[in-house]
Amino acid sequence: MFSPHNEKAGILIIDDDELVRGLLFDLLEQAYECRSVGSAEAALSELNRKTFDLIISDIDMGGMSGLELVPHVHSLSPDSVVVMISGHHEIETAIQAMRAGAFDYICKPLDIIHVEAAVARALDHSRLLKDKRRYKEQLETLLQQRTAEVDRLAYYDTVTQLPNRSLFEDRLAQAVSVAKAENQTLGVLFISFDQYKKVNDTLGHDSGDYVLREFAQRLKSCLAETDTVARFGSDEFAVLQTGVQDANEIVETIGSVSKVLKFAFDVEEQELFATASVGVSLFPLDGEDPQTLMKNAGAAWTLSRPLPYCPIAHWED
Repeated sequence: MFSPHNEKAGILIIDDDELVRGLLFDLLEQAYECRSVGSAEAALSELNRKTFDLIISDIDMGGMSGLELVPHVHSLSPDSVVVMISGHHEIETAIQAMRAGAFDYICKPLDIIHVEAAVARALDHSRLLKDKRRYKEQLETLLQQRTAEVDRLAYYDTVTQLPNRSLFEDRLAQAVSVAKAENQTLGVLFISFDQYKKVNDTLGHDSGDYVLREFAQRLKSCLAETDTVARFGSDEFAVLQTGVQDANEIVETIGSVSKVLKFAFDVEEQELFATASVGVSLFPLDGEDPQTLMKNAGAAWTLSRPLPYCPIAHWED
């Protein structure tokens, strides 16, 4: 059968000779879902409403010819196959039909066995075209999925699903450009989660990953949607806070982080209370380019002492 679900293939018969149309219709209607029309123009109306697997069309008709119809068929229904019929027996006419895009050519008067064989071949070809298109679509979908996965691996941390250092640096560069143009202030915070190594060493990596994810969610809850939280690796996180009015907003953010850390992390039926350290730099006070801002925020964090306008916070709850 043509269809794996036993559905009848659709055939559109086009001929301005009513007797020919009737003969083809009567011959094919038992095995296929047939529709017949008397002109190319009527066929286009049908094709705009419905897709057919096979088009059987006369070449010479009043108005648009069958040869002129073929490109329109392929435009409306790329998987449809066209078989031309004609009273012309010259090889040149058959070649002309093939060049126009027809799959096969049948001469009049019609031979029933020849017609049935040509229809079977054409429908097999239509099925192959559909299978090829579906396979191509599946490959394209798979390629898109794999490309998205690769892009995500390139720009996102696999444990927390936060942006990684590369994406953070890109967003910081964009934010600095906007801040310069609009005379804005922005903040860069480096944050370390001090309990991560202890959890990994005592409870294992699964527990460590769980705590990292929970810590990441708590950081995100302290920020606006326009801000960015990133994981740089191990216990290191970074925050980009945009649209800052003054240093007090950064202090408020640090206070919010402090508050969310007061709640215990439930790890394997144990309560873990976190400590964290923060180093901060402000644009443009502590740097006018991304590299300087990150360097100063990192230095404040590493040295555990405040730089100008770069407060250090350490909590132990």
